[in-house]
Amino acid sequence: MDDFHSLYGRYPDVSVCDAGYGSEENYLYAFRHGIETFIKYNYFHNEETDGMYCPTGQRMERLSDARRVTNNGFVQTISRYKARNYKDCPLRCRCYRSRSERIVQVNHRLRKIKEREREKLLSDEGLKYRSQRPQDVEAVFGNLKNNKHFK
Repeated sequence: MDDFHSLYGRYPDVSVCDAGYGSEENYLYAFRHGIETFIKYNYFHNEETDGMYCPTGQRMERLSDARRVTNNGFVQTISRYKARNYKDCPLRCRCYRSRSERIVQVNHRLRKIKEREREKLLSDEGLKYRSQRPQDVEAVFGNLKNNKHFK
């Protein structure tokens, strides 16, 4: 995107990418630069239900929030949750294999971004872009001059 900006003096209006580019850092970058995104994210087709509940429906207890820094220096906030009655749970063997307690980590900001992206990806415009995406060869990093998504 920076190369595009250097070449054309502006950022593209729209970015269509596959799930490899669906990171919190990339979504926020596009938002800050006014780029409309249609970027799939990991598990786009396998979205979990909202809220932190174990498979038995038990609300999970929030333990703490931690800061995580990516290799690019991007700072994320990760929330950690624990099931209260994990020791005697009848579904424990199906839920996880660890001998210790069940801890789930969630990036709430990224979840909200993914909710917004999901709506856009499932819209008529998103379906149009996604149907064209397999025909484009890494348009984000390829030949930008001739890419119809960046006009």
